[in-house]
Amino acid sequence: MFLQNLKYFAGRVTIPLGTKDLATQNSPRHHMHRVVLRKDKVDLYHEKVVGQTLPFGIQMAVTEYRVLSSCGQRCGLVEASTATGFKHQVRVHLADALLCPVVGDYKFGGPLFRAVPNLKRKLKNMKLIKRSPMCLHAYQLCIPDYHRDGKPLVIKAPPPASFRQVARQLMLNIPK
Repeated sequence: MFLQNLKYFAGRVTIPLGTKDLATQNSPRHHMHRVVLRKDKVDLYHEKVVGQTLPFGIQMAVTEYRVLSSCGQRCGLVEASTATGFKHQVRVHLADALLCPVVGDYKFGGPLFRAVPNLKRKLKNMKLIKRSPMCLHAYQLCIPDYHRDGKPLVIKAPPPASFRQVARQLMLNIPK
């Protein structure tokens, strides 16, 4: 079943609104990882292939995002909505396309996250943050045509306590 309008809360984007589309591919060495193709490879493919799997397992992925709250230039609460639904899509797009990884995502954004001293100072207990789950939360998903009348099923979930704690420490407002 394909899920539409899967929306996430994430952190640390400085550009307020936009769409990112990137060609991704499974890593040949680590099947659990996804890699972003170089820009010159992305240009080989046209928009009409978004969401399709191309030769060599290449997939065009699209993520729309907007900043909901920010604390200066270094950190923000982001709503990301996936137009395609590939593994690690939001994490890859935020870390590789925007150079703004999810707080606590040491797999895709580790070096970038650790390189931001101002962000580290704002977090009162960095050891707690490193041990807590990453600040990526799927707060809404929509299953289209779920009901007999064609209406979608919309499921919402509030952010977990660890997410809310990090948001409070960074002075970010989570919308209700």
